[in-house]
Amino acid sequence: RLRPDIPRAAWDLKVLGGVVIGPWGGQAVGALLTLEVWFALETFLILTGINIHLLTGLSKASVIVIAGCLGTWSLSLPMSAIAKLSNLSVICMMGALVSLLVCGEMLASSPGASAARHDFLRPQGVPSAVAILTYAFSGLPCLPNIRAGMRRPEQYSSAVHLAFSFAVPYYLAVGCLGYGFFADATRESFTLNYVPYDGMPGRGVFITFSLASSALFAAKLQAGFPLYAAPVLQAMGFGVASESEPLPARVVGARVAFAITSVAFATCARDALVNVAELMGAILTMSTSVLFPVVAYVGARRVAEEPLKFGEAIGLG
Repeated sequence: RLRPDIPRAAWDLKVLGGVVIGPWGGQAVGALLTLEVWFALETFLILTGINIHLLTGLSKASVIVIAGCLGTWSLSLPMSAIAKLSNLSVICMMGALVSLLVCGEMLASSPGASAARHDFLRPQGVPSAVAILTYAFSGLPCLPNIRAGMRRPEQYSSAVHLAFSFAVPYYLAVGCLGYGFFADATRESFTLNYVPYDGMPGRGVFITFSLASSALFAAKLQAGFPLYAAPVLQAMGFGVASESEPLPARVVGARVAFAITSVAFATCARDALVNVAELMGAILTMSTSVLFPVVAYVGARRVAEEPLKFGEAIGLG
């Protein structure tokens, strides 16, 4: 309705920004979205480094290099294969939730376990909590690319609704259980809290579930690499129009440069995961996933010459 001349498959958040704000708006939104998704990918690499380090003992820096190379290679996979990896990641998430339940309960019920300190409200932690909360929405800019690769794009809306119907209760459960078990001792990845002690009852079972949790989370994170990297490369002008055609040399070169840059940053920031996530959530995701949708909705109504109703204005405010 806004621009019938733009093909449906070509719409993404950058195009929407250009239509409702203007050319400069589209460029600004595109730059913010690119940085947001790239920073999210960096946190994925860091978390993969943490979990594989727990699993194998390899240094986090070595794991990040390997994960970056594997992730860049996975960009060459067809969308059908990436979709199967996404299905695998859902299974990994459920397995990791079971591991959290088992390990957390075993630690909490062990003799001599220290009482966790729980606060109903900690005002000084609110800014960090809000930043981390908005960080959780960092995958939204990837949705247009996913829609463009769907065989049945008419099912896109239903797929998004189903995905959020799963994601909201899942992450709510993980957050509540993680805080319930570990409270103020929670680490940047709660798999770091799975530390058995000498003489722990069921120590072997605990170690099995803790290692399984690290493996499952690492697999889930690695499966998401191409979904996050593709929009960044596309925004930079290095997207691929057809999966069946050989990759142009410029695209191969861009992917290599992208891998080197991403691995280098993640390696340098491997011990600053929380800072990276907070910075990204507070500035980038807040701009693109909270402020921009409001601006876009108001702008779309203006372009369509449909005035806002009073209730809509109050809700957006």
